[in-house]
Amino acid sequence: MRKEFSFKNAFLFLLLLHIDIPPAAPPRHVQNLQGSSGIRPVPNEILYGKVGSNFTMPGLEQDQHDGVIEWEFSSVEKPLAYIATYYFDSHIGPDVFSAYNKRISFFESNGSFVLHQLQKSDEGIYYRKINLTKKWIIDLKVYEPVSNVLVYPVPGENSSILLHCNFSGDGDFIYWSRDGKSVPDGWKLMNRNQTLQVPSTEACSLFRCEIFSAYEKKSNDFIYKNEHCKDWTSIKIAAISSVAGLIIIIIIIIIILLVIYFCCKRRKSSHNKLPEVQKLRSDGNPSPQERSQCLLVSAQAAGSHSEKV
Repeated sequence: MRKEFSFKNAFLFLLLLHIDIPPAAPPRHVQNLQGSSGIRPVPNEILYGKVGSNFTMPGLEQDQHDGVIEWEFSSVEKPLAYIATYYFDSHIGPDVFSAYNKRISFFESNGSFVLHQLQKSDEGIYYRKINLTKKWIIDLKVYEPVSNVLVYPVPGENSSILLHCNFSGDGDFIYWSRDGKSVPDGWKLMNRNQTLQVPSTEACSLFRCEIFSAYEKKSNDFIYKNEHCKDWTSIKIAAISSVAGLIIIIIIIIIILLVIYFCCKRRKSSHNKLPEVQKLRSDGNPSPQERSQCLLVSAQAAGSHSEKV
């Protein structure tokens, strides 16, 4: 029994030496974004696309006349998936994978394609292979635009007021301001800066919530008012009216002073002209008394002349 057992073992050992057993391939579902080494591939370029838009995946810089181009996609949630394969020297169109058959428009001149109606699930790594050797890695970031920014009050505690900033989309940073200036450092921010706690004594103001992302900025204003808040609009209007009335009064006073000045100046000039008029009368046109004296002298002269004759 021992000899037979040893003979069988030796026979099996020799048989295994002559048989070339290929290594077991890893399951397809483990061929994810990180790869077998668990390290995320370093992309050659990072591109950004907006949800719902049409995104162009870049092809070769120059038109290709021969060879083959392949496109593949991988993400953390999805395994490696084939998008399209195209032989440049063939007269047959590209071989598009079924999942992308109605989503892409392929350009045969340089191997680029347009991915229609971009989705968040399209975010990941895209591989562009030329002749199965040259590989270009593209990291696509898909973002949802910020929209529907709205600021509204919510119930608070300890006589404080809470303002909440709600929005849709991918916002990276929230900034609060009051009357055009940053809120004081002592004010509390909650819920990832979406909620601002405002002291009730300082709540009567214009508040603004700004949502920042890597691609855009959106904001919304909120004016807080209650029965204890002063009507600053009425106060401003009254102040403006008072200033306008004061300006009008000053203008009227200036006009009156100017009229008085010119009247006095005119009267003074008329008084200065009276001696000149009297001088003109004594030199040129004699007065009635002077005329009567002249007539009397003439009559006396005529009488004396007649007596002599």
